Amino acid sequence: LSRFSSLSGTVNFLTPTPYSLLPTPYSLLPTPINPGPKSLT
Repeated sequence: LSRFSSLSGTVNFLTPTPYSLLPTPYSLLPTPINPGPKSLT
């Protein structure tokens, strides 16, 4: 599970999305939380 979260976080980080570009509290939180919204988009 930890590997999957790390991989997803890396992929989302490398993928230029509006969420990653916007300065929001979510971007400051640990990666496991980010993959949710980014994956749905």
